[in-house]
Amino acid sequence: MSKIAEMWRRLKMLGRREDIAQELDEEMRLHREMKERGLIATGMEAGEARYAAARAFGNVTALKERGREAWGWRWLEDFFQDVRFGARVLRKNPGFTLTAVLTLALGIGANTAIFSVVNAVLLQPLPYRNPGGLVWADEYVKQMNSFGLPNPEYTNWALNNHTFEGLGAMSWAGPMNLTRAGTPEQIDTGLVTPNLFTVLGVHPALGRPFSTEEGLPGGNNVVILTDGLWRRKFAGDPNIVGKGVTLNQQSFTVVGVMGPEFRYPRRGFKPELLAVFQLPPKVDWTAQAMRLTQVIGRLKPGVTMAQANADLAELSKRTSADMPAMFAHMRDGLQIQTITLHDKLAGDVRPTLLILLAAVGMVLLIACVNIANLQLARTTNRQRELAVRAAIGASQTRLLRQLLTEAALIALLGGVLGLAGAVAGVRVLRTYAPESFFQAQHIAIDRWVLLFMVGITCATVALFAAIPSLRASKPDVDSKLKDGRDTATSGTSQRRLRSALATCELALAVVLVAASGLLLRSFVLLSTVDPGFDASHVLTVSLMLPPNKYGGREQRNEFLDEVLRKVRALPGVRSAGLTTSLPLTNIVMQQVFMLEGQPDKPMDQMEPVMVEDVSPGISRRFGCLCWRGEYSTISIPNRRRM
Repeated sequence: MSKIAEMWRRLKMLGRREDIAQELDEEMRLHREMKERGLIATGMEAGEARYAAARAFGNVTALKERGREAWGWRWLEDFFQDVRFGARVLRKNPGFTLTAVLTLALGIGANTAIFSVVNAVLLQPLPYRNPGGLVWADEYVKQMNSFGLPNPEYTNWALNNHTFEGLGAMSWAGPMNLTRAGTPEQIDTGLVTPNLFTVLGVHPALGRPFSTEEGLPGGNNVVILTDGLWRRKFAGDPNIVGKGVTLNQQSFTVVGVMGPEFRYPRRGFKPELLAVFQLPPKVDWTAQAMRLTQVIGRLKPGVTMAQANADLAELSKRTSADMPAMFAHMRDGLQIQTITLHDKLAGDVRPTLLILLAAVGMVLLIACVNIANLQLARTTNRQRELAVRAAIGASQTRLLRQLLTEAALIALLGGVLGLAGAVAGVRVLRTYAPESFFQAQHIAIDRWVLLFMVGITCATVALFAAIPSLRASKPDVDSKLKDGRDTATSGTSQRRLRSALATCELALAVVLVAASGLLLRSFVLLSTVDPGFDASHVLTVSLMLPPNKYGGREQRNEFLDEVLRKVRALPGVRSAGLTTSLPLTNIVMQQVFMLEGQPDKPMDQMEPVMVEDVSPGISRRFGCLCWRGEYSTISIPNRRRM
């Protein structure tokens, strides 16, 4: 008989096991009666014949068990029996059951919810083709204490590198006023080179990507919409490709719409519209305007990160001779950074998430130790019951299996309740996840999170049930059946074990509280650091003036002076001022300067300095100290930059 046929036969018999058991009882009774009649026919008394027939037939219970093994799965029936018995035992102890289930549910739910974040942000692959080959390339400029790559340097890298299949660039275009699409609205806009889509391995769901010609200076003004903007402002119009929109009073043509799965590859910035990044086809350090770019490349097969880094460093070194003098001086101490795109987008949230996962893991471990102690106390009260079962033939393995089944039921109930809590927690985490979480929208209970939950649920059984079940499966039958009391040795060892578990639980709790206290203390200290200015009761507003409407300095100054006048007239406003960038935002300008009365220096010997333009009096209003001289209270005409 084939294995499949045998399995099918056993399944059918398992479905009608009660009928088969009755048939087996009847058949065994007939065999005993036939044996008994045969003995009576030989002249044996009826009572003696019945006893002799039963003795010759053998142990009826053992024969039944052997029969059940032949027509079914003994282990499966025993399992269902253990489950039914375990459920009855747990129902008889509602206090213990409720405490254990809720404790486990808290630990399992918290671990599942936090792991869903770790899975989405750190473990899930990026939504691009072969994301393992994508690299973020950047320059660290010591003078600015920041990373930034001027667009001529990107062009140099893109044209002359030997280690990348392609290099694409992107940049921040700032907020733009969108009109000709219902109610006017200001939206965040990003600039991307035409080949960035090829590098990432993505394609618009509607229309096409930017062409190479559109990425050159003087090319057509074209844009690609994100799925969210397309649905929100254009009602998901399937014929949107080819239609026009107006951005900052300039006409643009929509050439494509990205799919809902597309993610702009920059952390903390989610533009709703992508415009073509128009760059010169050759390296040009003499251009009137330059942009800092973010560069993403796809490595050639077999190329290592170290080789790519050395390649780009050599190109940056060569191009320094072609730069204007002030640019060359700014690049003193320049460092090239190449990092996988996944690590770049995950950023500094990795240690935070891992610490958080370790913390909730500690909570679950404390819960398991706590339940293990409760299990020890509970099995102490069940010693007589277990001794009786052992006396009538139950083996240690059978008792151990029964106790572990009860523990598995507790873990199962805790896992189901914890999963319900995790689902609610995931909704909250997805809603309030910070912008630094690149794939926060992917936080969900997927198959990997479910597998993790099943794994920790099984692990809890081993953690809280192994020791109590092993001890309880070896009852002292003689002492328990005689007077029901523990021997001195077993009682002492039981107390020592419970004391050890309580000590472990306390130690784990102290470690968790101490670590939480240190983190909280660090947060408090960071929040009380004096940044050098007073930001209390300060409200900020950012403005991006369209260059086609406010192209001249006088136009911008007139507009900003009018804004200041109206803001200062608002009720409750004590003072107002203007600045090119806010403190601690690392958005600054660099200039070289000469002191009056000193001889002029060549441009390549002048050291650039960080410059921020502010309106008169703003430093005093921010509480900034003036170490020498006095606060500026006058405005020099035609010198203020905004």
